[in-house]
Amino acid sequence: MKKFLALTSGVIALLTLLPSGVTAGTIASHLAVYDVRMAKHQPDNALLAGVDGRFVLTLQKVCSGWIMQQESAMEMQTNEGNTIPDFMNFSAWEAIDGSSYRFSVSRNNDAAMTILGDASISNGNSVARFQKPEEVEFKLPKGVLLPTAHTRELIARAERGESQYNAITFEGTEVGGAKLISTFISKLKAKNGSADKTEMVDDDNLTKRPGWTVHIAYFDPETPSPEPLYEIESDVLDNGVATRIQINLGGFNSEMILRQIKSIPENGC
Repeated sequence: MKKFLALTSGVIALLTLLPSGVTAGTIASHLAVYDVRMAKHQPDNALLAGVDGRFVLTLQKVCSGWIMQQESAMEMQTNEGNTIPDFMNFSAWEAIDGSSYRFSVSRNNDAAMTILGDASISNGNSVARFQKPEEVEFKLPKGVLLPTAHTRELIARAERGESQYNAITFEGTEVGGAKLISTFISKLKAKNGSADKTEMVDDDNLTKRPGWTVHIAYFDPETPSPEPLYEIESDVLDNGVATRIQINLGGFNSEMILRQIKSIPENGC
C-alpha cells in the first residue's frame, strides 16, 4: 500500500509538467481536475478491489520558475472489504534554469509522513537535501535533471520524431536519490469514441491540441533489475496538459481521467 501512496504524490508530477518545445514559456499555466479509478484491465490477484477519488493539479509560471500544487482525496478498497482513506498534498518550486528545487509532501495530517527538502543542480556537484522526516543528503549523479528540465528535453525529442529517451531525474516525492527513467514516445491516436461518456469541461480549449502517448518506466539506478519500480502511460498534449494517465504498479492498475481544466494567469516579473 505504501508503494501506491508514494506514487500518487510524485510520479504524476512528471507527466503534468510536459511542456511544448524547449522553452519554458510554452507551458500552459492551468488548473486541472482528474477522477481517479481502477483501470479496466487488472493483473491476476490484484492487490486492491477498487480505487476512487479526485486529484487536483495547479501549475503556474512565476517570475523565477514554476510552482506546482497537487491535492488528492482517495478511498482504496481492499480485497477484504476494508476502505482506506488517503489525503495528500504535494508542493514544489523549480527554477526556470533547472538549477534549484524545493519540495514538500504532507499526508493524512501525519507528521511522520511529511517530506520537506530541496535540491541544487550543478556540474559534478548536485545534491538533494531532506529536512523531514529526517535530515539526510543524497549526492545526485552527473547529468541529473529536475522534472521540468527533463520533460522539456523529452518533448523536444518527441517533436524531432525520436521514439525513445532515457534520463536520470530527481523529484523529491520520497526519501531517496535519483531514478532512471526510460520513455517510449508515440503519436497520439485520434479517439473514435469511448465507453466513458462523462463530459469534460474545457472552456479555454486547452485540450484541443496535438500530442503524444508516452510510456514511462521508473528504475532504481542503484539496483540492476530489469523490472521497473512502476510504469505510467499518459496522453500528453503539446501545451503540457495530460488528458489521461494510467499507472501500473505491478499489483494493480489505476487511471486518472481529466474532468475539468482552465487557464490561470501567470505571475510575471
